[in-house]
Amino acid sequence: MVNCYRKTKSPSGIHFSLFTMLYLKFLPLLLLLSACRWTADTPAPEEVEEKEVSQSTSQNKGMRTVTDSEESISFQLLAEPTIHDNILLYQISVSYIDSKGEVFVSSSDFYEIDSLDLPIREMQKRLSQGKKIQQYIILDDKYKKRIFEKTNYTPSDTIFVYNYSKNILKKYPITNLRTVAYIHINSDENKIDIKKCKIGFELAYDPDDISQEESRIYWEAYAYIGKENPFVEKQMKPMAWVKIDKEKFPLPYTIIHEEYYWGNTYQYEDQEVICYLRDFRINEGYEKFHDKRYLVVLDAKTKRIIKTAFWEESELLVFDSPYHRDDLSFSVSIGQLLKNRPITICGLNYRYFQCLPIVFLDQQYSDLDNFCNKWN
Repeated sequence: MVNCYRKTKSPSGIHFSLFTMLYLKFLPLLLLLSACRWTADTPAPEEVEEKEVSQSTSQNKGMRTVTDSEESISFQLLAEPTIHDNILLYQISVSYIDSKGEVFVSSSDFYEIDSLDLPIREMQKRLSQGKKIQQYIILDDKYKKRIFEKTNYTPSDTIFVYNYSKNILKKYPITNLRTVAYIHINSDENKIDIKKCKIGFELAYDPDDISQEESRIYWEAYAYIGKENPFVEKQMKPMAWVKIDKEKFPLPYTIIHEEYYWGNTYQYEDQEVICYLRDFRINEGYEKFHDKRYLVVLDAKTKRIIKTAFWEESELLVFDSPYHRDDLSFSVSIGQLLKNRPITICGLNYRYFQCLPIVFLDQQYSDLDNFCNKWN
């Protein structure tokens, strides 16, 4: 007898087999979906690096690599300025001659003096006779008219004097002022050097002396001659610079010449701008080269670079520490000095004979220093 045995499957066994088959069938798809989800949630290392590079590139967008005149330092600057302000400002002369104090604005800073502008013959005659002449003289009205003929000024104009450190505005109607001249005598030839003489309007005179406090008001000031006041009042404020690590300077640079080393790095910050200043020093005893100064200014809100500048110290341009200031140092101030113009920095650098260039914190504007040319 043949025993025919029929093997039967239990319901639970059937369910297990079907689940196993379906799981094995769809396992690759599940793994693929899981991988895609992980990729979307976690950026790949390559993508992170590319993002950081793009941010750095956007910060340096529009920059050009420049090397200074002595080929000692390589640095980055924004495009060359396109606006060269032609406003005529004057640096005020404070003189101490023969124990007397004189303060005057030299209108001849912007034109050439000729023999008709001064009583040259009379003075030269006295010199040839061995007689002494005064270096600071009062001119009569005919020489005052010569100033009006050689400029666009009129007797109804006013001299506006603005002290950027103390925010003091002074007004001097020209019609009330004496016309004066500073006479430069070439001691080698005992002759008057007309090109180095100055002619202008006297603002103050003291037969004894002018106090240091009063003279400082004029040292840290600019003058303008015209009908309307070009200065914005009460907008300048002192800059409180702090020292920072050199690594925090926002732009790269390369020191090429081995005689240079890193000087101090400074930072100033307010609600509108963040200013960085980097000094490069030359080793003592190496007088062939000069110190350098690198300025970078950022918009405080957007962190966009809005101004770059690089200066080289020379016989005509002098640096002073923005951090340590004494009674003989010029005040460093920031704010809107002139109407319809960008924010400025005054007193950061100074020219020989104490002339103070104005630095506009807008790359489109070049520094305003045309009033220093005659002084140099």
